[in-house]
Amino acid sequence: MTGGSALDPARAPYHPERAFAPREALAAATSGAAFAGGFEHAYGRIAPGRYANVAVLDRDPLVGDPGELLTASTILTLVHGEVAYRAPHAD
Repeated sequence: MTGGSALDPARAPYHPERAFAPREALAAATSGAAFAGGFEHAYGRIAPGRYANVAVLDRDPLVGDPGELLTASTILTLVHGEVAYRAPHAD
């Protein structure tokens, strides 16, 4: 979203003028990816009849500094509606 490097945060952003806005990045990684793979009927959105593949983070990815997402933690992950990961501190 920022054009910055997750591996080297001190490195200058790569083409920051091409960076996605947070909502654009979320759409590209969810519904856009499902469409590109030909699975838009089953994946990419939270809706009845679709697979519930969801990651819950410790922060809202649409609020705040996009660069802070590099330090976000995963609280819960669902794969096809089943818990695949739950952070030890998540209740």
